[in-house]
Amino acid sequence: MTCRLSSVIALALALSSASVAEAQSGSDVRLVGNVGLGNQNWTVQFVDTAQLSTGPVAFQETRSSAGGISQFRIDFAGMLSPKWTLGVAGIYYFGKSVLEVERVFQSDAGFSPYKAADGIEYNGLGVAVGAEWKPLPEMIVGLSGTLGSDLDLESDSTGAAKSFSLPLAIDFGASWELAPDFFLALAVGWTRWSALSDELPRPGASDYWRFGLGSEVKLLGSENTRVIGRIGAHLEQLPFRLRRGAPWERAMSFGLGSWFRQGLGRFDIAYEFGKRGQKETNEIQEDFSRWTFTLAVFTR
Repeated sequence: MTCRLSSVIALALALSSASVAEAQSGSDVRLVGNVGLGNQNWTVQFVDTAQLSTGPVAFQETRSSAGGISQFRIDFAGMLSPKWTLGVAGIYYFGKSVLEVERVFQSDAGFSPYKAADGIEYNGLGVAVGAEWKPLPEMIVGLSGTLGSDLDLESDSTGAAKSFSLPLAIDFGASWELAPDFFLALAVGWTRWSALSDELPRPGASDYWRFGLGSEVKLLGSENTRVIGRIGAHLEQLPFRLRRGAPWERAMSFGLGSWFRQGLGRFDIAYEFGKRGQKETNEIQEDFSRWTFTLAVFTR
């Protein structure tokens, strides 16, 4: 499987867990609770000139953001037959991000540095439904959809509030055990961000598309403990538009996973690197890399 999973695909994990639970304990229903904490930090620095009545003044501005949107969700999944599993999830979105702006003027301008910060709090509700089909013992196919109510935003500094309708998201995924302990997986995702284009500043938003392909293989282990190697790649069209359209993100990922005590616990680590945008098309290009750590208990 790919080393980077969106929070929407968490429902598919719950559906898979129901199948594993049935096989190991005889139960055909599973209730799962999970929390995903979002913390996306970024910093942008640029040099510009302000046109004042006294003349042009050069300055350096730094904008940084910390925090993000998190979610708490309850997933309920049950097996209808050995080949079909259905699930539903309730989602609560919450979190806070803080944007800081610092401006430093040229030394001979006579202006003191300027610094300001504003926090934005998020709250909202959502629901997800999904289905899993096993056409063959070695193959799993999953489809899920997520739809939310309004996501409420409120500024700490001004008290101003605004709401956005969360868009419909549909995700498809499949995995195939091509050989013992060797899996190939693919994923396709779509989110209708274009529905919010009129509510956002120009040039608005485009639909989000994601395509992923990956594989995993058992490197070491026995019936109780396993070490798994993973490699994956994804291509995404990001929802925010620039002057020449929405940029694409492309990335590779490598990871290791451990499965111990017959699934009682699991630890995963992944490294991802790639690019966003293209100078010739979007007038901006960004290189990025990130580490992902996942710890799960009572997964069997």
